[in-house]
Amino acid sequence: MNLEEIAKLAPIATASIALCALIVAWISINTQKAVARKRAAIDVFFKTEMDKEMLAAYGGYTAGLKKLKEATSIKEFSDTPDYQSIRAYLDVNELISVGINRKVFDERVCYGFWRTILTTACRDAAKVIDHARNQPNGERTYDQLLLVNARWSGRPLIWQCWRY
Repeated sequence: MNLEEIAKLAPIATASIALCALIVAWISINTQKAVARKRAAIDVFFKTEMDKEMLAAYGGYTAGLKKLKEATSIKEFSDTPDYQSIRAYLDVNELISVGINRKVFDERVCYGFWRTILTTACRDAAKVIDHARNQPNGERTYDQLLLVNARWSGRPLIWQCWRY
């Protein structure tokens, strides 16, 4: 091969190198996003497990659930501080659900840690959730929480069956 033939191949080689660089950059960006999502999920769960205020909110939530079981009507119960404690805890869970649905948090990490907590909260606080959704302008309350719960409570997807 002489220099003239090599010069004819230079644009193809340049385009090939640029394409390879694009692929490497795309993979790198996606890997960084995946790591950031995992770290964000772990950070939020550390916060919920270690923060004194979050632990107090969980304590109020569990105490409120006990009172909810004893309540004669959700209408009367909704005027109590226990109702507000349950709502406060559900609001935190709703915020986490927004993060999952908006892909701020890694869904596999959240599923591995939080699936049981979420499904239990949706089951045990169903009366509170329904009451909140029946309030004026409240029909979309806890939509994100219920969406994640429906996705995680249905037939397991392949990735949900993998061991962590």
